[in-house]
Amino acid sequence: MSRHVLVTGGAGFIGTHLVRNLHQQGHRVRVLDVFDSQVHSTAEPRFTSEIAECVTGDVRDPETVRLCLRDVDSVVHLAAVVGVGQSMYEVRYYSDTNCGGTAVLWEGILAARERIEKVVVASSMSIYGEGDPETTAETHPLRPTSVYAVTKRDQEEVSLCLGRAYGIPTVALRFFNVYGPEQSLDNPYTGVAAIFISRLLNGEAPIIFGDGTQTRDFTHVSDIVQAIGLALQ
Repeated sequence: MSRHVLVTGGAGFIGTHLVRNLHQQGHRVRVLDVFDSQVHSTAEPRFTSEIAECVTGDVRDPETVRLCLRDVDSVVHLAAVVGVGQSMYEVRYYSDTNCGGTAVLWEGILAARERIEKVVVASSMSIYGEGDPETTAETHPLRPTSVYAVTKRDQEEVSLCLGRAYGIPTVALRFFNVYGPEQSLDNPYTGVAAIFISRLLNGEAPIIFGDGTQTRDFTHVSDIVQAIGLALQ
């Protein structure tokens, strides 16, 4: 079934791959992105207008969100400020963008709920907090240890709460350290994979703290895109 999908944050790393894939699958796509200079080197998307309609705007702006939701039937919410370290001193910025933006988006979704058939929200493995290298169930206790993680937990819980309350099928996907082509290597808040790759490209060894025996999950962006596509079905 062909969908008309709004992708917030759709000009970012994951969003760009997702938008191209949705287009290839025959879906219509509209992107809302603020083109933050910390993430984007230019205010232009990496896909053509034939692939997706791109709206430059802030997910925290109710009128922009209302216009972007017109005639869509599905929403993928990727828009967020990322990074753990920065969140510990840019507290209001993270809270306003991640929590406030999600609230504004959901108010728009509820106003158009007779059309919205599916909502997919990007959550994060960071909401689990620190733990042992073992298989972790969705029901594992959540112990976020950063402001970023708290905001991702809140994005997830608000979305699932409203989805249940209003009968809108909603899925939250907890991403684990996404990497792949076209990932920004200039933004220090895009994750450890980008930091490792950047150092290797510069002929430097990755800096690893501890004894080097710790493990971590890394997920290729193509797997993330596939998961979102399945969640939209």
